[in-house]
Amino acid sequence: MAKIIYVTGGAQSGKARWAVNYLGAMDNVMYMCAYDSLKKTIEGRIDFHCKKNGVNWVVQSDAKNLNQLVKGHKFAVLDNLGEYTNRAIKEKCDDLANITIELRKEIEKQVSDEITELIWEVKEIDGTLVILSVEIGLSHVPGDRAQENYRNILGNINQRIAHQAHEVYLVISGIPSKIK
Repeated sequence: MAKIIYVTGGAQSGKARWAVNYLGAMDNVMYMCAYDSLKKTIEGRIDFHCKKNGVNWVVQSDAKNLNQLVKGHKFAVLDNLGEYTNRAIKEKCDDLANITIELRKEIEKQVSDEITELIWEVKEIDGTLVILSVEIGLSHVPGDRAQENYRNILGNINQRIAHQAHEVYLVISGIPSKIK
């Protein structure tokens, strides 16, 4: 049975560490990094687990076409839904401070649809997918309009994706708590 796991928490809270440890002994994992490059600490952790367990992982930085990347991989990690959303915003919006409601909804739908397609692909291959995202709902309302709009967009996307997950974890100071 396919398993979709959503992991959220603040910046540097231990989400990626949790994901790498969780899948550490699995072979042929697709690690889809939305950033331009993988952080050295996570790269080192992946290398450690691969050597320790005699497995191989594929790491794709600047990941796009996620549902295509995951094909042929029983296990996958998306790091990080917040950055993936940020990239979608930058492609469609020059001025996030003055984004229209229509464009905001379009971006939310686009990202949610792309992640839902990824989820369906993982379900089709009966795999496991770990989705990492930054939790922004615990902070105050930003004074900057662009930051507030980003928070609103990502917050709505986070809710949609967490709702689709079989399990949801909140990581605080390196300690995961299962909340769903």
